[in-house]
Amino acid sequence: MKLASNLIHHRHLLWVKVLRSKYGCGMDLLPTIKKPQVCSNVWNDISKIWPLFQQNLVWRLGMGTNVHFWTDHWIPGIHRLADFVSQGSDCINLQETVASFVNGNSWYYPHILNLLSEDWMSIFATIKSLELSLGEDCVAWLHSPNG
Repeated sequence: MKLASNLIHHRHLLWVKVLRSKYGCGMDLLPTIKKPQVCSNVWNDISKIWPLFQQNLVWRLGMGTNVHFWTDHWIPGIHRLADFVSQGSDCINLQETVASFVNGNSWYYPHILNLLSEDWMSIFATIKSLELSLGEDCVAWLHSPNG
């Protein structure tokens, strides 16, 4: 788990750069982890635990430009908002970011109401829209108060 965490939080380390490059997972904040037929023991172990590791990550919103509104886990307890769309997930743009649902410092409720039921308004009322002072969005460990 610590090695998987380092792939996200310590991208500047040489061994992380080498593994990310060798196994083609890119330099995105959340890498795409695939297990090739032949790989190192370290990569083999990381690829085995990656699905469990990824399930326990949550996005902390900064500017909201890196977090996908419908598919990323950014609301605690809700892994994919796309699963709750009232008209079916084929009517949404899965690439929309959280920032596109914010108007100034608050949620843009008309845009949200077009796709989710009114029950969601009470949930969004309890969530801070964006924390621009934090800068970039970041990934945190769900089961820890400090990430």
